[in-house]
Amino acid sequence: MTTSPPLDSLRAACDAGREALRGEFHAHGDALATLAARTALADRTLASLTDMLFPSAAPRAVRYCLVALGGYGRSALFPCSDLDVLLLAADARSAEAVSGPGASLVRSLWDLGWRAAVTSRLLEECDRFEQENPEFTISLLDARYVAGDAALVAALRQKVLPALAARERTALVRSLAEMTRERHEKHGNTLFHLEPNLKDAPGGLRDFDVACWATAVRELARHRAWTAPESGWGGMLGDSAGAAADLAKAR
Repeated sequence: MTTSPPLDSLRAACDAGREALRGEFHAHGDALATLAARTALADRTLASLTDMLFPSAAPRAVRYCLVALGGYGRSALFPCSDLDVLLLAADARSAEAVSGPGASLVRSLWDLGWRAAVTSRLLEECDRFEQENPEFTISLLDARYVAGDAALVAALRQKVLPALAARERTALVRSLAEMTRERHEKHGNTLFHLEPNLKDAPGGLRDFDVACWATAVRELARHRAWTAPESGWGGMLGDSAGAAADLAKAR
């Protein structure tokens, strides 16, 4: 497959960035710094692709942005993790205008060596809780702006998600509980394994994420506000939980 010179240059930058991260990690062993740096590399890649692929002189009425979700949204992008991205459009006209560039974005990310998972939604669609796909709504709790119209992400976080949490709090918490029970059952409902899964087993990193999501839903529903989850857990519990999560990430 032939590529354009700008894309070739971006591929070289991505390869060089990954090689530098490997070198830094082997030299210092700082996993948390490596995760943050890998996230930053992905951010730069997406910003560059936005400049390349999306119309720079789009009509003022065409409004879109790229939003990091999941672990990428939490700035914890592991080497084998998917690059979860939301292509968020303000309305149907904007979505149609960026559908072609969006498809090119997916192909380009894979060509550049990223395991990309790009989802497209209208802003109004994010206000609906998808019973058959609760993972998407939950992933929005980690939404973080990357490129495009920043006002769309502000509307998502300050208006859409607080209203959704207030309206669907019970359903969201129930979905979190059901997914957690199913995940624990796959690991025998015990943390005592010879080789425990530090992410998905009971007491693993995903349980910390669930606690953060549940706290976010509670605070959004009650106060329409975003707060650091640990701040509502009490000093000792918050500190120890955060330290344990960092240790799991570092492993």
